[in-house]
Amino acid sequence: MLIHKTKDQEVSARIMATPGTMATISHAIALHFFGEEIYSWEPETLSMELADTLDIQIDEENLDKLHAIISAIVSNGFKKDWVAFTSICSTLNGENDVEDLAEMTVAEFAWGVIEVSLNDDDDNELFSPDIASLVGVVLDQEGFSLAPDFLSFANLPEKYMGSTSSAERNKEDHESSYQMELLNEYLRDQSLLLFKQIKMLPWISDEDLEGIVESMQKEIGPVDNKKRTDPLY
Repeated sequence: MLIHKTKDQEVSARIMATPGTMATISHAIALHFFGEEIYSWEPETLSMELADTLDIQIDEENLDKLHAIISAIVSNGFKKDWVAFTSICSTLNGENDVEDLAEMTVAEFAWGVIEVSLNDDDDNELFSPDIASLVGVVLDQEGFSLAPDFLSFANLPEKYMGSTSSAERNKEDHESSYQMELLNEYLRDQSLLLFKQIKMLPWISDEDLEGIVESMQKEIGPVDNKKRTDPLY
């Protein structure tokens, strides 16, 4: 047991022991204490080193999210293998049940893509046709007529519209708009939670926060820059 902890260790320990910590936060903590060396470590090594450094038992879901985001960064599976893509998106949304992979939602795909992008903005690889088709099918099933910007790679199934009446088209457009509103609401909630957690990290400066806000706004939209003294939960 550590007799004296630094402020960075104290805050990080509390965050990593608390269920619901987002992958971006766990990733930032791991990078802060160990640097980019984490990308060459086995998951078990990272888990052990982090637990020893923070002197706590880390919440299992937080570890799963950390390993998922690192996997998305160090390998091309997230953009090339639909199984890896689905699994990582599920984990980043706090879902770890293998049976749930067949019931993924547009919101879960969207947040997974956004959070990986926030952590790996140098990756310019394109998503595979299989992943584009998978996301397109789910978009269609949920009533989206167009893919949102952050899922622009999706390939929606083609529809024959020749015999569709204007009333039916208006109904479809209304349903698509409604689904987009629900999606944006979920993403706003996720982004605000993420930003609230980021502000708890002692080594993040006000300048860093402004940069993070800018990156998040590019992906999601406006994010309120509230006071740093806001509680984590």
